[in-house]
Amino acid sequence: MANYLEVDGRPCVLENILHLDDETLIGAYGRNEFVSKITHYNDQIFKDSLTGVYNRRYYDEQASELLVQAAAMFDIDHVKEVNDIWRHMAGDAVLRQVAQVVSSCTRRTDIFLRYGGDEFLLAFEDIPQDVFMRKLEDICAAVERTEVPGYPQIHLTLSIGGVYEKGQLKNVLEKADEALYEAKRQRGRVVIRI
Repeated sequence: MANYLEVDGRPCVLENILHLDDETLIGAYGRNEFVSKITHYNDQIFKDSLTGVYNRRYYDEQASELLVQAAAMFDIDHVKEVNDIWRHMAGDAVLRQVAQVVSSCTRRTDIFLRYGGDEFLLAFEDIPQDVFMRKLEDICAAVERTEVPGYPQIHLTLSIGGVYEKGQLKNVLEKADEALYEAKRQRGRVVIRI
């Protein structure tokens, strides 16, 4: 720490060296409060405020370089029409509901995030091929069965593009995005590339 002061009318800088230990860093709040605050700040930075799942910043700064076994891109079908007919509050409810349904189908080790707009990314560090394929079909069906709270007239479908290939997430994601565009041609279906 450096402080400006005057000694006998002459300007000086007083430098103090302080040994930093756990007690100094954590201070009066205690260890639990410190961990809680850090977790809260991380959530504010890396979680999407609307859906509660990880956000694009999390992908860019934490996940893009990870080694994964498989990944899938999801696009909620007809969100633009939902926004046009029932307005953006309904669109927000759709995004929240889809995020909740997909989150309920994932494990703690899976990486699920809102990639942008109505697109989501789900990545698996380790998953058998048959489980991956079944999981994507199950997610598609679960979203189709769900009701949007306050909007029972809205029927949801997902287009999902998945890739089962070991590699860095950013590279696997490119291929999953290509599969997603193939799935979107018919909508409400899963396209998986092995």
